[in-house]
Amino acid sequence: MPGESVEYVVVHPDTPVGPVVGLFLLARSLEDAEEIGATVCGRALRTRAELSGFLLLGCEGRLVGPYFDRLLGWAPAGRVMPRPDHDSGNPFLDF
Repeated sequence: MPGESVEYVVVHPDTPVGPVVGLFLLARSLEDAEEIGATVCGRALRTRAELSGFLLLGCEGRLVGPYFDRLLGWAPAGRVMPRPDHDSGNPFLDF
């Protein structure tokens, strides 16, 4: 949705604690990121029939500042990888 700034999503279906979804997004603060993550996941659970039976047990952000700060210097416009080209119909990045 507009304003949620979700960059991409990764799903780990078989962790020891059950399925884990990782959202990579842009936010002004860690608190905003956690709120956006909870909103996006909650909406998916409410609106997608294939997710019925799953519960959102928590939503927490991980900030890995020093690692990513080191990477930002060489990428154009401060990005490590380009955004996907949604207009092309291909949601996957070509590396």
